[in-house]
Order: sequence, then structure tokens, then C-alpha cells
Amino acid sequence: MREKAIVFLIVYCLTVFTGCSAQGKEETSPKSTPISTPATDTRQDTDEHSEKIEFVQTPSIHEQSINNEFSLKVGEEYITLKKWDYEIDIIDILGKPLHESEEILGDSADTHSGSVIKTQEFEGLVLYLFTPNKDRGFWIMQMEVKGDKYKTYRGVSVGCNYEEFIDIYSEADMVIDGRADPTDYAYTFSHNDYYIRFEFKDGVISEIKYYVEIP
Repeated sequence: MREKAIVFLIVYCLTVFTGCSAQGKEETSPKSTPISTPATDTRQDTDEHSEKIEFVQTPSIHEQSINNEFSLKVGEEYITLKKWDYEIDIIDILGKPLHESEEILGDSADTHSGSVIKTQEFEGLVLYLFTPNKDRGFWIMQMEVKGDKYKTYRGVSVGCNYEEFIDIYSEADMVIDGRADPTDYAYTFSHNDYYIRFEFKDGVISEIKYYVEIP
């Protein structure tokens, strides 16, 4: 009888010990589950952050459209307002200038005193480039077009008639300066500080002027 009691006690102890071990494993296991959760959330946050950075660095369609509109087409190449001369190889596109000069702005230029304007003359085209510091290069401030081999982004050139122009640039503003005949007016197409001015004479475009207003 005593031996049976001892055997029963041993079996009971083993049962209790085994149950405690199993319960310990069950209690330990759930604690490990949340560890992977923050890692997953962190990766998602990182991916979302990366996408935002990439989106910000990508130029908007509207911005690209503005750059296109204020570009002058020369053959298959484009020259754009506000572009720096190290971004565009002007000589490669237009050839060597027929004439080139530089002017240092005096005190009458106010805050731009000491800045330099470079003038480059080509056949049917004059470029004016600006810089506050020659060591930084020049950017395109103005383009005066008098030759018909140069075109706007929309395909308009010197010699285009009034009807064709109005159809293509319907949003252009008429310049009120005392001229009586609408077909001999000047018209401007603009966005912020970017401008294109179309001068008409005898019903056709005689000159196209691109320019940037500097505050």
C-alpha cells in the first residue's frame, strides 16, 4: 500500500511538472509574436517616406509644360529662358556668334549694380544673357527673334499671319498702345515672370521677343 502511494506521488509530480512546462511554453510563445509587428510597420513607413521623396523630386507636368512653352525651337533643339549656359551648348546649337559683347551694369541698376549682361548676335536672333557673378556662368534673360527659321514651342514663327497666330495663341493678351488695327498690334503670352511678345506689321509677325522680368 505504501509502495502504491509512492508511485502515485511520483506520477502526480511528473504530470504537474510536464503541465507547467507546456504552460510556460504557451505563455512564452505569444510574447514573441509582437516583435515582428513593429518591424513590418517600420518598413511600410520607410517605403512610404521613400515614395514621398521620389515624388517631390519629380518635376510636375505643369512645370515641364511651362519650360516647354518658353523655349525657342532651333531645328530639333530647344533654347529655354532662364537656362544657364552650362546647361545648354549655345554654340553647338546656333554656331559661333556673329558678334558678342558684355556690359557691366552701373549704379542705375540698383540692386543689380555690378551684374553683367552678355549679348550674342546670330543670324535672325539676338540673345541676352545675365549673371550677378561671371564665375557662376550666365543664364538666358532675353531672346529677340527676327528670322523665320526659329519657332515657338507651338510652331509659330516670324512671318506667321494674324489669323494663324490667334488660332494657336487664343489666350494671348493684346497690348494696348494706341495702334488702331488689331492685325498690327503686339500680343503677349505670359506666365508669372516669363513673357513672349509677338509684334505684328501688315498683318504678319515681324518679331518675337522672349524675356524674363527681373525684380
